[in-house]
Amino acid sequence: MENKIEFLSKKDIGQFLKLADHAFPTEVPVEKTCRHIALSKNDRGIKHLGIRDKGKVVSHVGLYPLKMKLPGAVLGIAGIGAVATYEKYRGKGFMKLQLEYAEKLMNENGYDISWLAGERKRYGYFGWENAGRLMKYSITERTTKGIVTSGYTYRKYSDRIQDLKGIIKIHEKDGIGLKRTFLDYQLLFSRLHRETIIASVGSKPAAYITFMITRWSKENGTVLEFGGDLTALKALFRHVIEKYEFKEIIAAAPAFFNRYNELLASISGYRVLENYGMIKIINLRSMLEKFTGQMSIKVEGLNLKKTMVTFEIPELNQKATLEIGENVKVADKPAALKISLNRKDMVRFLFGLSKLSDEYNLSEKYAPLNVILPLDIYMWRLETV
Repeated sequence: MENKIEFLSKKDIGQFLKLADHAFPTEVPVEKTCRHIALSKNDRGIKHLGIRDKGKVVSHVGLYPLKMKLPGAVLGIAGIGAVATYEKYRGKGFMKLQLEYAEKLMNENGYDISWLAGERKRYGYFGWENAGRLMKYSITERTTKGIVTSGYTYRKYSDRIQDLKGIIKIHEKDGIGLKRTFLDYQLLFSRLHRETIIASVGSKPAAYITFMITRWSKENGTVLEFGGDLTALKALFRHVIEKYEFKEIIAAAPAFFNRYNELLASISGYRVLENYGMIKIINLRSMLEKFTGQMSIKVEGLNLKKTMVTFEIPELNQKATLEIGENVKVADKPAALKISLNRKDMVRFLFGLSKLSDEYNLSEKYAPLNVILPLDIYMWRLETV
């Protein structure tokens, strides 16, 4: 057989799903649990790379175009998912070939970063590194005891257009996570093994929670996404625990400041901070430009002394300079202060779990970086590829 990479087409849907079910065996097929990433009649710009043996698709890597909302910008993300190879064909370097080709496509198509959820050792070899901040809140019957649930009607999400439009209105107002089309919403909220409960006032949705019951215990659940009026959301968390008789639900949420932080802290027993995925930097300058709006918000009103720092990834031959002062912008001239790191170390530096002074011994000259870093990026668990 030839190690030839092809773009799979609609006629390969059956073969792709069979391979995916082989690689990710569950009670429900991939077509039902991951409708938003499966090869389908509506590809939404997704690139499905494959290698065949005598016409049979034996290995696959999916490249999923994602757009993340940032203040004043949209970050271009190449999501990697459905990395699968039949067992008898493993160890032949098929994944390496396809991931390298996928990165070529990322550069050609102007992506800023690549994102995936996977094992650090496995994907770290190819340049991805743990990144992003996710806070997990433990919410139990005891921590929600006494919360009043009256005043709302509760129902499961259905395919009714009113339900979906209500969720869309709530989600778009928050502005957290990926940009979604109407079709994206339809696919995400029709994934099997996910439950969405809506709290309404009259016929108007006030809050929603999407969760999944863990396979190893019916007494535990994981919240994948939520949103809405804070009082309604608080009541909805209590309602879900009562209705499903959960001992504990773990709510995954952004670790950076948002309007839900205080609520989640008040109804949880403990919280845990962790990375939420893996990032590979594709275009350093473009990526930093997209984050200047977010960084400018962080320095607003602090009257910081103007500081310029150049970031460099030698292996990519890429440099970018940030000018930090009343706001933050990308400058054209190199600076005297420089952070030169390899690709993976730069991800850790820019997208770490805590402020730089907790992890790095930098001189006072670099103090403004403590204000603007880490860069805040978040993808709801419901959205992940």
